[in-house]
Amino acid sequence: MTARSLTALLALALTCLPAAAQEESVTLGGIAFPDTDNCDKNMKGKDCVLTFSIEGDAAKLLYNGIKAKAVHEECTGGMEKVGGGGLHCIKTDEKTYTCDFGYAFGKEEFTGGHMDC
Repeated sequence: MTARSLTALLALALTCLPAAAQEESVTLGGIAFPDTDNCDKNMKGKDCVLTFSIEGDAAKLLYNGIKAKAVHEECTGGMEKVGGGGLHCIKTDEKTYTCDFGYAFGKEEFTGGHMDC
């Protein structure tokens, strides 16, 4: 990931966090995985998307910071919020949080990730 990409990712995260939460520090847990149909080992390809999935307290901060109204999501049964730049978060009935988004290398922009139900 380039410095420009990391800066954009951090800017996205900070715009979604409530002001009070910006002073808190939480562990960032999750995974990142490429779209293997469109990405080579160097993340090249015009349709290459690297998907990030964030879980736990960091995902909860993102979920709570998204201004959109939560709606029931049939696939998981949880409550879903969708933010800008492809950000997608779910809160389950068990109060667990997961967020995902992607980075499209060919377009050099954030986009929706490749998460399936």
